[in-house]
Amino acid sequence: MEDSKLPRRGFMRIDARAKNILSYNPDMEYRRLGKTDLWISAVCLGGHWKRVNVMEQEFDENRSEVISRCIDVGINYVDACTWEEVVAYSKALAGRRDKMYLALSNCGQEVRNEEYRTAGKLMEGLEALLRESKQEYADLWRITCLEPGGRHSFNTSCELVEASNKPRNREKHDS
Repeated sequence: MEDSKLPRRGFMRIDARAKNILSYNPDMEYRRLGKTDLWISAVCLGGHWKRVNVMEQEFDENRSEVISRCIDVGINYVDACTWEEVVAYSKALAGRRDKMYLALSNCGQEVRNEEYRTAGKLMEGLEALLRESKQEYADLWRITCLEPGGRHSFNTSCELVEASNKPRNREKHDS
């Protein structure tokens, strides 16, 4: 640490925080997620992907190996954007859900779809996605709005706020 410009007390703060970071790896950079107490890796897994079998490997096995490698290098955040991605990554996380944060979205059942512009319908979509993916919770629920912005009514905005503040039904989902 002689070459480091980080003061000793600063190092100790990072070291103390490390015990609370999922899948901590000292070679990975971590950042606080917004105003939460979640510390996520600077490199995350997610985005849209296609079911392309470039490695002559079974798809679920591939996703499981990708998750394993991510955990090994300290990646602790998965951002799943579609129903299929949430289900696939949920399967891959089976038995190690406590190693990664799962952020999810369900682009088909969000406010860009007129049917899902009420808090009740948004919650219904979230519950169905959690049930289908056999997840009891999501660490982050991202609701995608209409693009470009500014196309929502005041009422739709109020429904979004209501849905994001609404307590979920915490009953265990059938496996």
